[in-house]
Amino acid sequence: MLWFLRRHKQNKGLSGGQYYEYELDLDPTIVLEARTEIAEHTV
Repeated sequence: MLWFLRRHKQNKGLSGGQYYEYELDLDPTIVLEARTEIAEHTV
């Protein structure tokens, strides 16, 4: 799993199905800044 996400498995039974919900494990600003820095260095 990526270092900045948390994954929660959900099971709503036969009619609802199974799925995952994701949430940020860090401040969104930190994640966006890191993404911007990576993009700048790969261009």
